[in-house]
Amino acid sequence: MALGLINSVVSQLEYDGLLDVMITGRQGSTDLYAEEARRVMAYADSVWNAFHALAAQIRNTPTAELKTVKEYAAMMPFPPSIEHFSAGLLHELLHDPRGNG
Repeated sequence: MALGLINSVVSQLEYDGLLDVMITGRQGSTDLYAEEARRVMAYADSVWNAFHALAAQIRNTPTAELKTVKEYAAMMPFPPSIEHFSAGLLHELLHDPRGNG
């Protein structure tokens, strides 16, 4: 499920994969989509952290007290709107930052 959540964002934003996101968003990148890619990486971090926390919680819960898969799935951080990742990008493309457009 964690991979599915991450890959849904990656594919919606039309990256070739998580490696493409990492290259685009690497520190020092001047790629036009660097900030967007960094937001994707931050989301991926939150998903993996939640996944590991839930896995530990499940391991430490007696079988009789386990919740349903659906209840655990609802604890995962679902993706924010796609605009969250590309916020400001369209504005930068349409308006010259020097005030010429």
